[in-house]
Amino acid sequence: IILSITIICAFIACESTNQKQSDVEKYSYLTFEIDDENECVTVTGYDKKTIPDQLVIPDSIDGYPITKIAKSAFADCKTITSVTVPDNVDEIEDKAFQSCASLKSARLPNGLAEISPYLFFNCTSLENVNIPEKVTNIGTGAFLSCRKLIYVRLPKTLEKISSSAFSDCVALSVSVPSETEVESNAFGCNCIN
Repeated sequence: IILSITIICAFIACESTNQKQSDVEKYSYLTFEIDDENECVTVTGYDKKTIPDQLVIPDSIDGYPITKIAKSAFADCKTITSVTVPDNVDEIEDKAFQSCASLKSARLPNGLAEISPYLFFNCTSLENVNIPEKVTNIGTGAFLSCRKLIYVRLPKTLEKISSSAFSDCVALSVSVPSETEVESNAFGCNCIN
C-alpha cells in the first residue's frame, strides 16, 4: 500500500512538473515573474525572436492568473501588430507598449482603472484601442504621437485626462464627458473634433 501511494504521489508530482514546463515552453515568448505568496503573475518582457505578431497575453501561467504587466514590458517591440490583454489584468504600468511601431490595435482589460503614463507613446501605427468603462484617469502622454488614432470612445466614468495624453494625435475625433477634468495641453495644439 505504501509503495502504491508513493508511486501515485510521484506520478502526480511528475504531471505537475510537466504542466509547468509546458506552460513555460508554450509562453516562451514572454518573460514573467510568479508571485507564489500572492498567487499571481506579472509579465515583465518578451523574446523578440519568438513573439507573435498578434499578441494574445494568456489568462494564467502555471495556474496563477496574470494580473499585471510591468513597466516597459513590451516597449520598442517592432513586430507586434495587435495585442489582447486578458480581463484579470488590473494594472498595466508606465510605457508598457511605448514605441511599438507596428501596433495597430489594442484590446485592454475591462477591469482596468487607469491608462498609465506613456502607455502607448509613439505607437505611430495605432488606429484602434478601447478605453474600458472603469477607467477614471488617462495618464500623461498615454497616447502621445499616436498619429493614426482616429477615434476613441471615452467612458462617462472618466475623471481626468492628463497633460499631453492625446498630443500630436492629428487624426483624432473624440467626445469628452462634461464632468471630465482636462489638463492643459492634454490634446496639444491639435484641431480635433
